Amino acid sequence: MTDPRIPADLQGYDPAPSEVDGKPTVDPLGWCVIATTALLTWLVGPAALVVFSAIGFFKYWRAWRSGRADSNCILGDVRFVLAYLAVLFVVGVAATAFQFL
Repeated sequence: MTDPRIPADLQGYDPAPSEVDGKPTVDPLGWCVIATTALLTWLVGPAALVVFSAIGFFKYWRAWRSGRADSNCILGDVRFVLAYLAVLFVVGVAATAFQFL
C-alpha cells in the first residue's frame, strides 16, 4: 500500500511496470515466497508443518467464526481449508514424533 501524498521517487519503487521488448513483465514474488517456505520447512523439518498449519488453522478459524464462508484457497470453502489444515497438523505431529523415536 502506498501513500499518495509521498512522491513515487521517494517511496523506493518504480510505479511503472517493468517491460521487456515492449511487453509488461510479471514479478513472480509468489515463487520466492514458496521457495523460502520450502527452505525453512526443509531446515526445520516436520515441526515447521506443525507450526504453519496451526497458525493457518487458527487464522481461518477466526475468519470462519466472524462470518467468512469462502476462501481464495483452491479448496474454496473455509470448512474444507480448516479440515485440510487440521490433517496437516496431525501429520506434522506424527512425523515429528516419529523423527524423535
